[in-house]
Parts: sequence; C-alpha cells; structure tokens
Amino acid sequence: ESVICAADSPELTFRHQISPEYKSNRAAKEQDYVTAKQATYEVVGATGIPVVTVDGYEADDIIATIVEHRGEFSAVVVSNDKDCNQLLENGVMRFSNNEFLKQSDIVAKWGVRPEQFVDYQMLLGDSTDCVVGLRGCGEVGAKDLLAMYGSASEIADATDLPKKYLNNIKPTKKDPNPPKTSPIEDFRDRLDSIRKLITLDRSVPLDVPAIIESGKPGRGNKDEFYNVCNQYGIGALMTDRFDFLFAK
Repeated sequence: ESVICAADSPELTFRHQISPEYKSNRAAKEQDYVTAKQATYEVVGATGIPVVTVDGYEADDIIATIVEHRGEFSAVVVSNDKDCNQLLENGVMRFSNNEFLKQSDIVAKWGVRPEQFVDYQMLLGDSTDCVVGLRGCGEVGAKDLLAMYGSASEIADATDLPKKYLNNIKPTKKDPNPPKTSPIEDFRDRLDSIRKLITLDRSVPLDVPAIIESGKPGRGNKDEFYNVCNQYGIGALMTDRFDFLFAK
C-alpha cells in the first residue's frame, strides 16, 4: 500500500501558455485560504505521506502520471474533480462524495463511453477554468452528438449538424463580442487547443516508483505529526485516527 498527495504548482502551467485566459476568472485567494492550504500540506507531510508538486503542472497531471506509470499496483484516485474520470480503467477507481466510481460507471452517470469522456468535456468546456467548448452545447447535446458522430473531431468536421451550431454566433450579455463565425467553425478552429487544455498530462517528469515507495505507511513520525496538529488546534480531533500510518 502507498498513499500519495498531489498538489498544484504555484507557478503558471503549460495550459496558461496555450490559453492566457485559462483560469483567469478565478479571484486572488484570500490569505486565510492560502494559510489553510499550507497548513493542510504541512499536516499531511507530517504523517510521512509525500506531497508531490511539480512546477508548471497541476495536481491532476501528477495523479495522471502516477496512475499511468504505477506498474502492477491498483489505484484509487481520491478527488471530486470529474477530470479524473479520464483515468478510470481496470485497476483504477475514483473516490468522490462517499462513493467509488469505476470505468463502467461513466456510461451510467454521463451517458458516454469511457474513451469518449475527453471529447465530452471538450464539447462542454469548463467555465470554472475559462475553457470554452462548443458554444450552445450542453450535457444532453454533447451526449447526442457523440452518440451520432463518435468523437469531437468527427463532430467538428460534420456538415449536417443542427442549425444552432451552423448559424453565426449571436452576442449575449456574458459574451458581447463573440467570434464572427458559427459555433462549429469556432470549435473547429480551437479543437487542438481545447484538447490540450482538457486532457490530463500523463508524462510529468517524476520518478514514479520512488514516489510510490516513499508513500508506504510507517515513514512518518507520530510525535511530530501530533505536534503539528496541536499547533493548528486540531490535535484532539486527530487522536488515534491516523495511527495506522506510523510504524508500530
């Protein structure tokens, strides 16, 4: 067994180079949030669990790389981020909201095949990250288009789409100056960049076997862990709950 914590890089990532607008809608973090995040990593680190961060990459990319190069291990990805559905395969599950999700659950929950999930995300875009997908396409539309055409690339090349994707984009309050083209032409022009923004990078420069080895229980110092917890006023809350992480 091995437990690993992945953390976002404080630096701009390769996705910001692809799109300067990436995550530009996120306000500067309040100092209380930054302090709490730093404290969380300090507490986690005191258990002996490695906290892995790599400049230029996000936590999901680190997770993707570890999953990709894990060897014979099974993996459970603990994350509420549906981007991690890209990683689900035999031997890989995602734990989210008190349930385990398997590859077979993608069809039941999202209505697309596992190998279509990146395409599904591309069509929808991600408003929280300022990634625009196929304008005017929602969850139902994305499922229907993928059922009919199979992939985002095939959809981008289709000429018999519903009229709303073929007519010129109309200005809205949220987007008063849209591209002077149709939704599908706009999507086709940005297809490669959307794919790069959405797809998790499985090639982060990491020594995965060494990281997995460093995440094995028993490497932390129990007294140090509880000292750190006491510093943040959570010592009583943590008592005996994480003893399994320390060597007996």
